[in-house]
Amino acid sequence: MSLPLFTGAARLGAHSFELVAEDSRLTGMTVWLEDKQQRTMHPLGQRSYSFAVATNPINRFMLHFNRPVAGPAIVVYPNPVAGEANLRLERFSGPVTVTLANSLGIILERRTVAGGQTAFDTRGLPAGIYLISASDGVNRQETKFVKQ
Repeated sequence: MSLPLFTGAARLGAHSFELVAEDSRLTGMTVWLEDKQQRTMHPLGQRSYSFAVATNPINRFMLHFNRPVAGPAIVVYPNPVAGEANLRLERFSGPVTVTLANSLGIILERRTVAGGQTAFDTRGLPAGIYLISASDGVNRQETKFVKQ
C-alpha cells in the first residue's frame, strides 16, 4: 500500500522523518519513504531520513508499506547479470510498477508492467548491486541483483 505524505515546513532548512510505530497494524511491515524530488527510496524502520527544504515540500514524499510474504514475489535471472536482467513477477494483481535503483537508493528507471514479466537492459550500468522493487498498489516486494 502506498500513501502520499503531505508535508509543510514552517521554515526553510534541515528537517527529518523518523518512523514511530504506535499502531499494532504496522507490526511486521516494512515502511519506505520515497523522496520524489531526490528520486530515492529510504527504509524508515532502520533509520531516520534527513532532508533540506528550499521550497515547500508538498507532494514531495510518499510512504510505502509492505508485509513480508513467504517466498519471493520477484525473481531476477540470471543473477549475476551481464546484459539483460529478466524479471518474473509472482503473486501481483493488476498493473505492477517496477523500479530499478542503485545501491544508494537512486531510482534509475520506473515502468508499469501489465504482464508477469519484464526485463531491464543493464549493459550501460556499472558493476554493483541493484535493487528491484515492484508494487501493485497493495503488495510491495523488493529484491537485489548483482551487475557484473
